[in-house]
Amino acid sequence: IYRSVVRYINLVGILVVVRTLGILVVLDLCLFTFFGNLHIFIRINQELPSMVWIFNWLLTVILIVGSRMIANVFFIENTAESRAIIYGAGSAGIQLAVALNHSSEMNPVCFIDQDPSLHGTFVGGLKVLSPENLKKMIKRNKVDEVLIAMPSVSRSSLQSLLREIEQYSIKVRILPGVDELAQGKVSVSELKEVDISDLLGRVEVNADQNLIKKNIKEKVVMVTGGGGSIGAEISRQVLQNDPRLLIIFDANEFSLYSIKQELLEKKSEVEIKSVLGNVRDQNRVRQVCEAFGVETIYHAAAYKHVPLVEENPFEAVSNNIFGTLNCVLAAIKCKVETFVLISTDKAV
Repeated sequence: IYRSVVRYINLVGILVVVRTLGILVVLDLCLFTFFGNLHIFIRINQELPSMVWIFNWLLTVILIVGSRMIANVFFIENTAESRAIIYGAGSAGIQLAVALNHSSEMNPVCFIDQDPSLHGTFVGGLKVLSPENLKKMIKRNKVDEVLIAMPSVSRSSLQSLLREIEQYSIKVRILPGVDELAQGKVSVSELKEVDISDLLGRVEVNADQNLIKKNIKEKVVMVTGGGGSIGAEISRQVLQNDPRLLIIFDANEFSLYSIKQELLEKKSEVEIKSVLGNVRDQNRVRQVCEAFGVETIYHAAAYKHVPLVEENPFEAVSNNIFGTLNCVLAAIKCKVETFVLISTDKAV
């Protein structure tokens, strides 16, 4: 009993107290049963009714357990300013709630769970509410963070859940996966910010840096469609791999200006050239390759929005198919070392 730390007493500690006191009562009864004929026990045994032993046990349990519960209330100083809702009332959520109850960082206020059978019940002293109550609590400023404690949930379900929560403009943190927990790499109380890898829907594939640098480092690299969403990201990645010259080729003036200004803000020593042009013009592409001595081309100039392409099929064929052909022919004529077509699952 006295080895238990009062501050962290729980149901297990209470059961230890009850069990220990029960053993003491049984020992007392055995003592009176087998040694009741001794002079010291005869008078006591005659004066005490049998129910006294039961009442004695109950009273002792109440006093010892009650004193420890009162001390537990006084010892726990929950000064956490951040109030958190735990999304997921499963085993991981319960473990997280227990960990946070003794933490000075966050104070769990309730559970949110999609299981209707749990709604309105109490788990670990916290009430379980339906997802519909989340919006109300956030609007009333009763919560500062949402902690997702569903490590075994699929990535697609996690994506749907995050899309549901993101409309409330509240900080979200996520519990590590089951594999990480099982391997002992992290503890249940270690929450992390939501990372893009959590939404990827598959295992993240790490790029072969040696292979990437082979076609970029100290080379003249041109990115067609460099002002688009894919082309702009390729330009950012190319800049990180130290090319001798980066040429951003695009037909959209504003997009071309925007990505160049963004890259210049990185204060890299790599020279950056922005070239206005259209991949439909083979001569323009060839002139650029010849003028700068392009060694690597990343071709990302294409219409990618399927509904728009379906409404404009002739423009799509002209830009996506013949534009690609023009870039390939220009690269062959200028003896470009590497030509990479950035393919998508759409209309390239």
